[in-house]
Amino acid sequence: MKPRQTRGAVTAQDVATRAGVSRAVVSRAFSDSGSISPDAKARVLAAARELGYQVNFLAQGLNRQRSQLIGVMVARIGDPFRSALLEALIKAISQC
Repeated sequence: MKPRQTRGAVTAQDVATRAGVSRAVVSRAFSDSGSISPDAKARVLAAARELGYQVNFLAQGLNRQRSQLIGVMVARIGDPFRSALLEALIKAISQC
């Protein structure tokens, strides 16, 4: 069975079809959870590479109910003091 033709992003189902495994195996290959054979993981990673698959971290966050995203609302971002604070915040977060 061929992967479906998409105009947008490649899905985990497309990777599963290409690798000849189930969608659940693809999920386990990328999340390092559950049991998966080294051969199946290698096939999944190869198929993902061939198709240009990238994990959708927003969807993954919804599924896990934890997104690893931080939202910041700033009024008057053009204010040099606020811009400096935001830059310091971004730097501190990226070092974690």
